[in-house]
Amino acid sequence: MKVYRHGRQLICKLDHYFRDFRCSAQLGTLKYEFDQPPVPSMVVADLSPVEWADPLPLLALAALLRQMSNSGTEIRIDFGHFSPNPEHLILLKFMANQGFVDLLGKMPKSRLLFRDKEDPRSREYQLHELRYRFGSFHQDTHYQNADCILAKLLPVQELRTGTKVLQTVVEELVREGDRRAITPTFGSEPISRDRLLQKLRRLLLELIDNAAEHAYDYQNEGFVGIYARIRGARPVESSLAERWDALVRQERRECPTLSRFEPNPAALWLEIFVCDTGRGLLHDIREWRAPPDNPQLAGELERASGNKNPLQAYLPTPIPETTLAP
Repeated sequence: MKVYRHGRQLICKLDHYFRDFRCSAQLGTLKYEFDQPPVPSMVVADLSPVEWADPLPLLALAALLRQMSNSGTEIRIDFGHFSPNPEHLILLKFMANQGFVDLLGKMPKSRLLFRDKEDPRSREYQLHELRYRFGSFHQDTHYQNADCILAKLLPVQELRTGTKVLQTVVEELVREGDRRAITPTFGSEPISRDRLLQKLRRLLLELIDNAAEHAYDYQNEGFVGIYARIRGARPVESSLAERWDALVRQERRECPTLSRFEPNPAALWLEIFVCDTGRGLLHDIREWRAPPDNPQLAGELERASGNKNPLQAYLPTPIPETTLAP
């Protein structure tokens, strides 16, 4: 990722791959640069080079851009061009089908570009046109029949107004997941369906409530990103099976939380993505104190607190640096 200023514009040009491991360090740079005076009049998110992006980085980017947009800054999303490389078109189709195009396009002050052109018609017409255009690409997306809960941003101010509000939001999400995926997939197994719905409801309540309560200061605005999808079993046909294997290998390498997950090739599974862009787990690490009788822990804390990216001290391989162009 490259982040640089051009006059009053702040430009964020994404790399070919926008994945969990890289995003954990890179998006902080975008937020830091935005907070430096003078405040940019426009933030440009250039997605034109991207060949693949994981859901969590897309949710986190959308949450950051929404905060910037709500503060009065104009947001421009550049989706790129028709590319001879099919991977970019597959990404755009995925984003259109799973709600990410709408997520980026429905900001208070956003402009949408494709093929270096901005449609002068209404925002709803622009989004409809992009959804139709991207969704009609003939390339197959990497994840087939994945629909469950489309990508959304939930304002934490609303979630904090009371338990009933949170419960209502979660019930709407569960109903969407049930309608789009769970009943069509598990309708013939009512016990499995009911258990899955109970687990989904419980997880969403806990994860969304935790993010809303602890990620942001009460005086600050923030958002909780949510997305869920169904992952299919390993196909029987050899070429599709090889693609399935490759996707799993890449995810285990690029997504730290999946490094210890071993999917059952014969079974479906549900993936839930919840994220925020507030304070991380290690936000106050420089104030942590190890017990006096644990020198090993004291050394690890000292090593981590001296790192500008404390999380790096606990990861097995380095996170690629974000480029700050002059």
